[in-house]
Amino acid sequence: MTMNDVHAASFDLNLFAVFAAVYRRRNLTLAGGDLNLSQSAVSHALGRLRVRFDDPLFIRQGNVMEPTALAETIAPGILSGLEMLDGAVRDMGNFEPSEAQRTFRIGMNDYGGAIVLPPLTERVRAEAPGVSLHIVHTTHEERLRMLEEGEVDAVLGCHPVSGRHILSADLLRDREACVMRADHPLAKGVLEPARFDGVPFIALSLSVSGKHVLYSVLEKAGYALAPVVTIQQELAVPELVRSTGLAGTMAERLARRTVHGDELSIRPLPFPDAEFTLRLFWHASRDAEAGQRWMRDCIFEAAAALPPLGPCVELTRL
Repeated sequence: MTMNDVHAASFDLNLFAVFAAVYRRRNLTLAGGDLNLSQSAVSHALGRLRVRFDDPLFIRQGNVMEPTALAETIAPGILSGLEMLDGAVRDMGNFEPSEAQRTFRIGMNDYGGAIVLPPLTERVRAEAPGVSLHIVHTTHEERLRMLEEGEVDAVLGCHPVSGRHILSADLLRDREACVMRADHPLAKGVLEPARFDGVPFIALSLSVSGKHVLYSVLEKAGYALAPVVTIQQELAVPELVRSTGLAGTMAERLARRTVHGDELSIRPLPFPDAEFTLRLFWHASRDAEAGQRWMRDCIFEAAAALPPLGPCVELTRL
């Protein structure tokens, strides 16, 4: 049988569910647990899939089932198709928040968790007491895969998520700020790129690469920081600054919520590239489902209710 002979209409849909579970879990036992099937039943279903596709689909490497090139190719379509079917069956085209019993998985980091999650949780509890939120920490590199594989329903982030079936909308604007002790050299004077050159720093990076928010700004100007520690946990920046005496960066909205008293100073970074937009990303397979639309509306309204970002009082030309 060739790939041209494979048609979805001739498939047992349960086989697609097995494929999706093995693809997500990379383990037959764990996949069986998700589907309430024994490992032998999963192995049997996988055998049928291998015959239909004339491909191993998954190759065992130790305790991990690694997908073949063909499996990687067909996985996004199978996963998104199953999500669409699941949504259609679950809500039958309707969603009543007050009666719903379900969990939404949302990817967000410290920033979204501190700024958007509190008003979002308040709204969800008021409208849908049976609905729960599962918040998942993500890096830039993971977001596309998690959306395509259905690990999350939506992602909040500033870094673009580029994919054929990825949709997005703006939530709010913010800018990066420099946080330092009041006696730090950067606490006074004009913040020009040259002043950051070689400065020991707490670098914030939500990328596996470790590139921090000031990296591109300073690189263009021919300067570089000297990161002492690079972290993904933005909420840890104030305490690290306080205890080490180093300077660090974090979003201005978050800094003004978490830094209190006169011990630390917050200075907006007066560079054009320091401004950013928080966006909501979701997969097209979740676009029309009523429950997903309701959850996105809750997120939009939670962000819209936040006070606007004030003007940057310090401006520097690069």
